[in-house]
Amino acid sequence: MKIKLLALALLLCAFLLGACGAPTAGAPQDGTQAPGTDEIVLNWHREGGIAGFCNDLVVYRSGAFEAANCGSGQPEPVGSGQLSSEQMEILEAWMEMLQPFENDHRDPAEADAMTIRLDFNGEGSQEASPEQMQMLELFAQQIFNQAAGENTQNGADAGDGSREPSGAVPEAARQALDAYFEAFNSGSYRDAAALYGGSYELLLGYNPEIPITEREALLQAACRINGFRCELLLRDIVDVEQVDEQTYLFAVTFSSPDGSLFEQGPCCGADPDSAPPVSLFVYTVRNQAGGYRVMELPVYTPCRKPAR
Repeated sequence: MKIKLLALALLLCAFLLGACGAPTAGAPQDGTQAPGTDEIVLNWHREGGIAGFCNDLVVYRSGAFEAANCGSGQPEPVGSGQLSSEQMEILEAWMEMLQPFENDHRDPAEADAMTIRLDFNGEGSQEASPEQMQMLELFAQQIFNQAAGENTQNGADAGDGSREPSGAVPEAARQALDAYFEAFNSGSYRDAAALYGGSYELLLGYNPEIPITEREALLQAACRINGFRCELLLRDIVDVEQVDEQTYLFAVTFSSPDGSLFEQGPCCGADPDSAPPVSLFVYTVRNQAGGYRVMELPVYTPCRKPAR
């Protein structure tokens, strides 16, 4: 099973959970027209990182997409194609739910930081939460990787400095992922903070009374107040995909405290028949400042009242 398919399942889950509400962000923008009548609905740009990325992706209402590298100063086409029916369903669901927005963010690394810009021309009434923006960024990244992968054979250079996955995944990356969830499960928030390499923006929004310097307190609040499932332990690593020399995507399952397989069910009284449970989750592990760190927070369950 490919990571991109697992990520698509995660996006569907995020869409179904989005109705529960979360801190919101983003500002609307005007629609943009491509030559002809096919409207641009998603425009994604990635720049920086250890691998020196400079990538662009445009997705049109028809499902057509175009991917390019921009490192030379002039766009260099990487690939183009048509979204699959599954990808179109996801895109249309986001468009129906979310307002237009544009979002820029830079990861917290001091050196080789990566900047991602996402413009989305939704048609819905709901403002996008930071989590929903993150899911759309992942969606765009997977489409770009799909386009680049179709033009790359046997590990040949995709034109952005990266290569197709090759070789074994470093054991240190696997160990960091396991230790990360062990730390949350045991309440060792200092260890969890040391192993977390992602943004605290969402937690600051949930907990404005806690300063950014109190990262252990922010993670503790995530577990005890905000609805993150910190009691879950890593169960199986189903698949791994290498993004670049320093970054890996892990598709994983979790065990609940009773040892059973954890499944993310429908949110806030939604019809179980229309929201099948999800048990596969995607986590990014990146080598940052000499050690592997996990870039996402534990599984989040909206509308769940955590035990304090």
